[in-house]
Amino acid sequence: MTISKMYWLYFLGIPKTIYFNLKYFPILIAIKFPIFISHNVLLNKCKGKIEIIGKITTGMIKIGYGDVPIFDRYKSRTVWNVQGKIIFNGICNIGHGSKIGVGGMLTIGNNFSITAESIILCDNDIKFGENVLISWNCQIMDTDFHSIYIDEVQQDPIGKINIGNTNWICSNVQILKNTQFGDNNVVAAGSILNKNYNCSNSLIAGIPAKILSNNISWK
Repeated sequence: MTISKMYWLYFLGIPKTIYFNLKYFPILIAIKFPIFISHNVLLNKCKGKIEIIGKITTGMIKIGYGDVPIFDRYKSRTVWNVQGKIIFNGICNIGHGSKIGVGGMLTIGNNFSITAESIILCDNDIKFGENVLISWNCQIMDTDFHSIYIDEVQQDPIGKINIGNTNWICSNVQILKNTQFGDNNVVAAGSILNKNYNCSNSLIAGIPAKILSNNISWK
């Protein structure tokens, strides 16, 4: 993306950026414009609360921007549907076409990034550590949305998700309720996770996912 196109997109997003910051923050924070909103963001529900931990700077959080060349950033629509609480712990980029739905508590660590077209649905409690990279077409949700019965006994439809620091979640991954893993892991493309993997420095892959390698690193 050229610099001129980038500034043009920021210009188009000014009305939504002003509205969003004034909606969520006291005036002395809102006028710093810590969150930039793209004009392609559908602000479906702007309820609940946003809290920013640490130093607040202009544009530290960007929603709906990005330049993944296999998607049309001009037509790729991001959706914001929030009624719960989101805690930002620093710099964050939620790429174009992503969908954020929060009715519970979503905690996002510093230097968090979604490239494009991924979904986070938080009905209870989802936590991301620092330096988490999420690729495109991922789906992360802590709820089944519907009641499931085994031998006529209703199962708990919601759980928690806890993802540590410096994790790379590759494309087309699904992370379901009760998923947990530690630091410096890679989740291979197309994997489905649904339990506590109790691992760090590991490659997690498969359907259902399992630990394939240990003592790995990534850049």
